[in-house]
Amino acid sequence: MSTLKVNSILDTSGNDTVTGKILQVKYTQYDTRSSQSIPATTVTALDNMSVTITPSSTNSKILLLAQWNGEFSVLAAAYNSMLSFLRNSTYIGAEVTSRNYGIMTPVVNYYSNDAGSTMEAGSWRYLDSPATTSSITYHGAINIYGAVTMYHNRTVTDSNTTSFEQGVSSIMAMEIGQ
Repeated sequence: MSTLKVNSILDTSGNDTVTGKILQVKYTQYDTRSSQSIPATTVTALDNMSVTITPSSTNSKILLLAQWNGEFSVLAAAYNSMLSFLRNSTYIGAEVTSRNYGIMTPVVNYYSNDAGSTMEAGSWRYLDSPATTSSITYHGAINIYGAVTMYHNRTVTDSNTTSFEQGVSSIMAMEIGQ
């Protein structure tokens, strides 16, 4: 019986055959409690929700995954906002329209006018085709109908008792070879 051992396999053009493989993973975890003012009708980068990656090929895809925990100063903001991503400062995701646009809405955990003690959350993903080998910084972002304060990883009240949650937010970028 024979064993074939190689360091790499190249296609007929001399290119490495890495199609569909994860080439690198970059991850940022944010567990500090904070707040951020969000203006109305502007896609805004979320504080501390960014990750930088340098693709190894212009054909690579970047799989983005983000998770946010927190609360809005006004409960209705959760119903009128959309989570998304920015590639550097450029919006990526759903078609830009005159309506509120993005990838997904935050999830409301408690149906009541409770902007104080119960966090909302969001978990969204997007497959980007940046077509570059330059360094890219991706940001978790939000587009919201009216100005609001977002509280990250905490409730508005942020009391140190069992009724006031604290969480962890994160963003991940995975380069996938094509």
